[in-house]
Amino acid sequence: MTRCRRNMSLAAFFIFLFSMSSIGEGLNPQDILQRVEETLNAAKGIRVDFEEIYEWKQTGEKQSLQGELILNGQNQFRVTTQDQIIVSDGVTLWTFSKPSNRVLIDRLEQTDNTLLPQQLFFSYKKDYQVKAAKEETVGGATCSVLFLSSNKKDVYITQIKAWIEKDKWIPKKIEQTDLSKNRITYILKNVEINIPVDPGTFQFVIPEGAEVIKL
Repeated sequence: MTRCRRNMSLAAFFIFLFSMSSIGEGLNPQDILQRVEETLNAAKGIRVDFEEIYEWKQTGEKQSLQGELILNGQNQFRVTTQDQIIVSDGVTLWTFSKPSNRVLIDRLEQTDNTLLPQQLFFSYKKDYQVKAAKEETVGGATCSVLFLSSNKKDVYITQIKAWIEKDKWIPKKIEQTDLSKNRITYILKNVEINIPVDPGTFQFVIPEGAEVIKL
């Protein structure tokens, strides 16, 4: 898998087909996922630092990157890493590669980039079944642990494990397994909720001299 494909593989989280056994405070997995979605949707602005760790099954090689996510609802966001900036105003999606000085412009609804927040937090409503595991601690926080498995044979991400911080209802860690058994782990840190966000954050200013490709 290429670095480009990996970077297109981060930002859909959680509402599913059926509930399993109850966990923590009498909440079943659907209740937990519902609270996650409500928390993310209700927030006026969210900022989070993240680390993405990609592990190739065949070779055992690992590669990681760090970045920042600013999110307003499901469709307005800005993802910044060392090599890439991804911005959406809710309709248009800009993907800027720093090394190549190239901007791809697409419609948000047409992309399947799994690095996007709606893929990372909101898009598993139809394609996954969920069950709960025992609570675990991540970064000092007590988390409900959920396992998700795909209902479709051709979906790119086949399995997901998610650690949801109790009471705050924010993901602390997300682990995805793809069709080739490669593993992508996202560790979320320094989460700030209901922060003021400049509307210009969700517009992308094309750098001078950048190549522009409209998809």
